[in-house]
Amino acid sequence: MMKKENYTFLSVLFCLGTGLLLWACAGSKPVSTAQEIYVEDVSKLKPTFSSLPAIETLPVPIASEKKYVPANNTINAQLKQIQDSIDYFYVGRKFVDGFTIQVYVGQKKEEAMQAKKSLDINLPQLKAEMVFTQPTFKVKAGRYYSQLDAQKDYVNVKRIFPNAILVPDKLPIQ
Repeated sequence: MMKKENYTFLSVLFCLGTGLLLWACAGSKPVSTAQEIYVEDVSKLKPTFSSLPAIETLPVPIASEKKYVPANNTINAQLKQIQDSIDYFYVGRKFVDGFTIQVYVGQKKEEAMQAKKSLDINLPQLKAEMVFTQPTFKVKAGRYYSQLDAQKDYVNVKRIFPNAILVPDKLPIQ
């Protein structure tokens, strides 16, 4: 147990700490009031210049006949060779990576046909197709090479089919 002397010392210390804290937090006199507006004249500090010297303008040359300059050190042959190698690499590919808008996915054929019909009626410019991969039916619309290309049509489809999503897909090369 603590002695009475310790309680007294602690209570005095507590009172002094509290008083010091209140004194430190006390509001001070405001620097300025609404009636006093600070104004300072700094015009004497601005530099002054005497008249500036006139700037001479150079005459603009008149456009003369354009001379033909033959191209030296062209890389056309090298580019042709690189393009041929790229074509050879892609000759076997039948598909390219792209995006389609998936309107419906489910196991009921009737609902898939109804979604395709609704899409054909409301947005005839989009070519809708129904794909069956066992056991699901999917209704997809549009073929796009990038998400940015698909965005305009995706917004229009989303108004009619709120659950429509933009999915990556393999697009056939024609």
